[in-house]
Amino acid sequence: MKRMIVGGAVVAALAVIGCAETTVDQTKDKDKAERVVAEAQKAVAEYNQEAPAEPAPQVPAHPELAKVGDSITIPTEQSEARMTVTGVTDPIEPTVDPYLGEAFDQPQRGNRFFGVTVSVENVGQGAIDPMMELENALVLRSGIEAEDAFMTDTQPWAQSNDAKIAPGSKLVLNLPYEAPAGSKLGRFQVSAYDADFNETTAEWKLG
Repeated sequence: MKRMIVGGAVVAALAVIGCAETTVDQTKDKDKAERVVAEAQKAVAEYNQEAPAEPAPQVPAHPELAKVGDSITIPTEQSEARMTVTGVTDPIEPTVDPYLGEAFDQPQRGNRFFGVTVSVENVGQGAIDPMMELENALVLRSGIEAEDAFMTDTQPWAQSNDAKIAPGSKLVLNLPYEAPAGSKLGRFQVSAYDADFNETTAEWKLG
């Protein structure tokens, strides 16, 4: 609004300049005309100096992903879970039977096992059922989601993770995955729904 008002004053000043020049031709009163012109030119110069510059467009900042060791708290259906990715095991070395000399669990040909260890602390009022309430996924750097690995004897990755988490308690989840041997890890995600069915996703950068 200030720019529009001052702009009107500038237009009026320019009009005065034109009128003053006409006055010079008609009245020959050069001193008066020159004074009016000088004042109008001064007003134009002051406007050009005071006119605010157009603000630069604001580019929204993109927050960085959490890193291994960072904690993120998200609401669950009955409580709140504070989760920390504490480590990545890549690759997981399968347990070898000392008698047969063979591993019980083996990835498919051309693949490897790897795992993410997550500490889940219940910081709310109700119990948390990780198997039912927390959905995890691992996205490779290529953008492809890694497959969950099923292990029977490779500890601690063979845990079933059936335990519930009471308020104030903590549970460590060892989550195994399988992916092509040459793939690189990208992002690890955990999602949960609150009591109003609003979904929240926590995400960590692994590679």
